[in-house]
Amino acid sequence: MKITYREVNGYLIPNLKLPPEEANIRLGKWGMMHKSYLEKHKKVLFSLLLTQGKLYQHCAEVEKQAQDM
Repeated sequence: MKITYREVNGYLIPNLKLPPEEANIRLGKWGMMHKSYLEKHKKVLFSLLLTQGKLYQHCAEVEKQAQDM
C-alpha cells in the first residue's frame, strides 16, 4: 500500500480516506460515547482500530448491542 502526500504550508500531510464501509456509518448516542471512552481510556485500542479503519464499525456494533438491550 502506497501512501500519497500533499504539501500544505511546507508540511506533508497524508491523503487518507475512510474505507467505503466506514464512510457511511452514522453513530448514535451510545456509539459516540463508546468512541469517546476508547479515546480517553483505551488509547492503544482506539489507535489500533482507527489505523485499521475499523473504529466506526466497532462503535456501530456497540450501538446496536445497546439498542437491543
